[in-house]
Amino acid sequence: MRKRTETSKKIKGWRRGWLLSGLIVVAGILLVGYILARGSDEEVAKVGGYAVTEQEIAFHMDRLKSAVQNEFHVKSQVTLGRGDWTQPVGDLTPLRVLQERALEQAMQDKVVFILAQAQGLLDSPDFDALTASMEAENREREAAIRRGEVVYGLTRFTLEPYYAHRLASLETELKQKLSQYPEDPLYLERGDVESYYESHASEWSANATSYEVTQLILPVPQEGKKAAAHALAEPTTQQAGLEEIASRFEEAITQTETLTEESGSQANSPAHQVILQLRDMEPSELTAPVEVGEGFVVYRLDEVKVDEQKALQRYEYQIKQQLLEERFEAYVEQYRGELPVQVNREMLAKVTIPGI
Repeated sequence: MRKRTETSKKIKGWRRGWLLSGLIVVAGILLVGYILARGSDEEVAKVGGYAVTEQEIAFHMDRLKSAVQNEFHVKSQVTLGRGDWTQPVGDLTPLRVLQERALEQAMQDKVVFILAQAQGLLDSPDFDALTASMEAENREREAAIRRGEVVYGLTRFTLEPYYAHRLASLETELKQKLSQYPEDPLYLERGDVESYYESHASEWSANATSYEVTQLILPVPQEGKKAAAHALAEPTTQQAGLEEIASRFEEAITQTETLTEESGSQANSPAHQVILQLRDMEPSELTAPVEVGEGFVVYRLDEVKVDEQKALQRYEYQIKQQLLEERFEAYVEQYRGELPVQVNREMLAKVTIPGI
C-alpha cells in the first residue's frame, strides 16, 4: 500500500511538472501571439532607412522587463507589479525607462542586421522578415517530424530563443567574414595579438607563472599540531624573517622550490592553498602556515617569473577571440554612427506589453 502511495505521489509530481512546463510554453506562445498581432507597419524609429516597429519594441520590452524590475527593486526598494509601471519613482517612470531601454536594444540589434544584409548574410533586416523566417523554420521542422525524420534541437521555436540564436549566428558570421584578409576592418595581425597580450599581461599569465620560494618545513606529530600552529601564528602574521622563525624550532628544515599554477590545480589541496596566497604576495613576504600530513610548511616568496612566450602560446586563441569581440563592438558602434536615425517619441510612449 505504501509503495502504491509513493508511486501515486511521483505520478502526481510528474503531472504537475508537465502541467507547469505546458503553462510556460502556452504563456510564451500567447505573448508571441500578442506581439505579432500588433501592427508590424507601425514605425517607432528608423535606422539607416529601416523601420524599428511597434511589435519590435514590444518584443524587447518583454525581454528587458525583468532586468528593469530588478533595477528598481535594488536601487529604489520598489516592487513593480501590474499598474505600478506608470507611477513615478523619484525622477523616473518605470514604463518610460523600459521603453527607452527596448528602443536602444532594438536599434543596436538593427545595426547588426543591416550590416549582415550589407555583407550578403541576410535578405532583410526587418523584424517581420525574422518572424517569417521563424515560422518557415517551424513548418519545416513539423513536416520533418510528420515524415518520421530526426529533428535536432527544438521541435518548434518560439520568438525569444529564435531571435537570440539568429542574432548570435549573424554576429559570428560577421566576425569571420570581416576578419579574413588584411584589408578587412576586423583583420588581426600577429602583432595585434602580442600588443594586446602585453597590455593585459596580468589577465593572461596565470598558467605561465612560476614562483621561486623558500620553504620552512616543520615536522610535527598529530598530537603536537595545535601547539605548533599557535607557535607559528604570531611570527608569520608579523612577517618575521624565515630564518629567524626557523631558529625557534630544532626540527625545522629550509629548502628552495619552484611552484607553478599547475602545482595547485587541484582545488582544496595544500598546494592550491599556497598558490592562492602567492598570487597576492610581494617578494620576501610569508604565507600563513599550511598544514600538510607531516606537519606545517611556511613559504617565503622570493621571485615571480612569467614565461611570456608560453603564456602567449597558451592563450593566443582566447586573446584573438577577445580582441575580435572588442573590435567587432567598436566597428558596429562606428557603423551605427554613420547611419541616419529617426525616433518618434510619441509613438514610443504608446508601446506596452501585458502585465504592465
